[in-house]
Amino acid sequence: MMAKVIATLEEATALFEKGSFGRAESACRRLLRRDKESTSALFLMALIHQEQKKTDAAIAAYRKLIEIKSDIPEAYYNLGILLSNSGVFAEAIQCQKKH
Repeated sequence: MMAKVIATLEEATALFEKGSFGRAESACRRLLRRDKESTSALFLMALIHQEQKKTDAAIAAYRKLIEIKSDIPEAYYNLGILLSNSGVFAEAIQCQKKH
């Protein structure tokens, strides 16, 4: 089972790196159906949404990721940038302080 999870995550990552965001997102969704708290899948999903300019979805994914695992500086950094770009400055500043 774990080998299949790793293989799916590797597949999603490779698809993301090739710019196949839709297929990468589908692979991440498969992972998240198995484990709703997969931090690797949530982080990759947030990056996919960010690349697709789906700001609200990316913000939601980063927030969920941080809720599950609060010690990922890159998540705070990326969330802070998205919030700042969305005009949510107070929360963006808090995120940057945690980065």
